[in-house]
Amino acid sequence: MDHLPALISLTIPSNNSFRRIGPGCWTGSSVGWAVEDKETPLRVCVDAQLGYPTNVEYKLCDACCNIYLALACVLSCGIEGISRNLTLRSMMGTSSDASNTDVRLGPDFKSALDCLRKDSLLLTVLGEKLGKGYFAVKNAEIKLSEKLTLEEEVNLALKKS
Repeated sequence: MDHLPALISLTIPSNNSFRRIGPGCWTGSSVGWAVEDKETPLRVCVDAQLGYPTNVEYKLCDACCNIYLALACVLSCGIEGISRNLTLRSMMGTSSDASNTDVRLGPDFKSALDCLRKDSLLLTVLGEKLGKGYFAVKNAEIKLSEKLTLEEEVNLALKKS
């Protein structure tokens, strides 16, 4: 959970990816988890017949990401939490604890990249060379998308395919 604002820069790695994030989009727009709540980024799924949790769904990932980077970083975040013996925050909507306040995810890809720049764990996972390349490519994509309207962006994408 601590790394989620930075992690999304690797798992939903484009301005277009962020267009599907927000309240009511069934992806989650805040840092948190819940059981069978489609509005949280991490959803614990309960098998209706068995009556107990069978899997966890991470919903802030799309086909634009490099799946190897995404998996390496998601797993590294989980492993760090386990190795540091961190306690999972309360489920969203169940606690008035100040540590479980509604922490909104950044509104766009640029803010997620800014979070990644400050996340020492994820920067270590990427390594210096890959990290430098990733930032260069993604910053170029952001600059290009800032110059284009949505229609121009779609037309450019369709031309290349």
